[in-house]
Amino acid sequence: MKTKQEYKVTDQEAWASAFLLYVVFQYNGEQYTAQSQYINGGWGLDEIEVYDDERQEMCDEEIVAIGEKLIYELEINDKTITW
Repeated sequence: MKTKQEYKVTDQEAWASAFLLYVVFQYNGEQYTAQSQYINGGWGLDEIEVYDDERQEMCDEEIVAIGEKLIYELEINDKTITW
């Protein structure tokens, strides 16, 4: 004879190990993209990359500094996360 077993969930979670942070910005009439991977669990931001419209990596220190600033200031919330 089988008996009905009861179960109770005591904990559950969905853990995202990393986020891709992505910002598009304009500077002096040109458009750029800054991106970096944010690794959860204490690792933090990986290398920040800044590209122009043609996906060429930028070396201009001023533009790279703007891209880095925007990535560091990116607010992660339900409006900025894409699922």
